[in-house]
Amino acid sequence: MAPARVDSAAAPADSTRPDGSARALPDPSTAVRFEIVAVGDSTFQLLAPDPSWLREGMMGIVVDPRRRDVLVARFSLLALRADTADALVTGQTMRVSTDHVALIARPPVVQTPIVRRIERRRFWTGAIVGGALGLIVGILLD
Repeated sequence: MAPARVDSAAAPADSTRPDGSARALPDPSTAVRFEIVAVGDSTFQLLAPDPSWLREGMMGIVVDPRRRDVLVARFSLLALRADTADALVTGQTMRVSTDHVALIARPPVVQTPIVRRIERRRFWTGAIVGGALGLIVGILLD
């Protein structure tokens, strides 16, 4: 009996890579949109006015906004400049054009342990109780 054939087109959009790591594709409704300003054979350039959070190697998708954000291509960022970024197309369903937009998921902001500690009620309770005890001891020893 022959093994069942798996149709690659039916694979979920958030599948895993051959090395086992997850492929994080942005959700079109929450991702940051970038204008595509130039298109080459397998690369394109996108306008990135605030590239502070962008990193080389980040993955994203290209969608067609005129066709209700239908998937056009997947890409990886190659190089970042002052206000533009170069991207390499890693897979596509149709040719990328300047009419399309690039979507990249903004990474979550990680709070430092000190910020999280200051936001806790237990921290403030301890600070107030410690301050009050310090005040009382200071008055008694005076």
